[in-house]
Amino acid sequence: MNRFYFVAAALALCVLVIGMVFAAARIDYFLDYPSLIMVVVPAAVLCLAAFPPRVIGRSFTVAFGRQAASEPELRQAAVFFRTLERFILLSGVIGALIGIVTILSQQQDVPMKKIGQGFALLLITVFYSLVLTLVLAVPFRAAVERRLAEKT
Repeated sequence: MNRFYFVAAALALCVLVIGMVFAAARIDYFLDYPSLIMVVVPAAVLCLAAFPPRVIGRSFTVAFGRQAASEPELRQAAVFFRTLERFILLSGVIGALIGIVTILSQQQDVPMKKIGQGFALLLITVFYSLVLTLVLAVPFRAAVERRLAEKT
């Protein structure tokens, strides 16, 4: 993975923001810190439970660095990023399920605003998990797998 990654990730996020603007959506509709925490924190905690911090740090170093990495280190990094991707996506699905439960539990004599908030929670957690997967887990895993393919 080269330094161009940060430029490409920023460009991809800018395209998403421009798409939101052209869709006439306000950017603050997409900013919900509790939903972001609901996606990021469980994925991070589960990664720390599944991998020692040393392996996590080395995985990022292997993905970014030009320094030599052994085949087992590259395989370990690929497993880490694949696992990180799954944890992020599953956190988004769990957030979506929480949103569905919120919607279904508030159907009786509740203003539409409350139902809309539950639906927004459902969608925004899925959105956050997909964006995080797009800009974090998938590119890093691809970089590690590319380096691994070069070794064999």
